[in-house]
Amino acid sequence: MNDLQGLDLLTLPFKAQYKVLSFYGAADNTILNKDFSDVDLIGRELIIKSFKIVNYAQEPTIDFELSDGTKETIPIGYRLPRLIDRWGTGTTITFLINNSNLPLFNNVAGLSHLPADLSLDNIFYHYSQKVQTINLRIFSQVLTTYVPAFGNPLVKVIVECYIF
Repeated sequence: MNDLQGLDLLTLPFKAQYKVLSFYGAADNTILNKDFSDVDLIGRELIIKSFKIVNYAQEPTIDFELSDGTKETIPIGYRLPRLIDRWGTGTTITFLINNSNLPLFNNVAGLSHLPADLSLDNIFYHYSQKVQTINLRIFSQVLTTYVPAFGNPLVKVIVECYIF
C-alpha cells in the first residue's frame, strides 16, 4: 500500500496508467475472453474506476412484434437496443483477480438481482495485491422471443482502471 501514499482522485491520473480492459463472450457463467494482454497487469496493483456490460444477440431475437404479425428481429451478434431481463433472477457477476472473487458484486446465482445492462462509474475500488491473473464470468438471461423464451446474451464488458 506504500504505492498509494499521497495518491488521491486528483493525482491518480498523473501517477498511474489508465487502461481499458475489455472482456467478451457468452453470458453463460463461463470465463469471458479478453481483448487485452495480462502482461500489462502482472505484478501491479489496480484501481477499478468503472464497469459496464453491453449485450448482443446470441441467437436471432425478436425486438418487437406488431398485431399484424410484423416482427423486428435482431440478427446474431448485433447489439440489443432493449433488454427484458428477469426481476427474480438478475445477472450474476464473478470478477476474479488472482483466482479470488472480488467482493464488489454478490455473485450467488439467483440472488444477485443486478440488471443485465449494468453500468457503474466512479467506483475507485482498490485491489491492493499484485495482480497475477484477472478473469470475469457473467451469467445473465434476457428475453429472446415472445414465447417467452430466455437465453444467455453475448456480452462485452468494459472495465476502466488505473494500474500502478
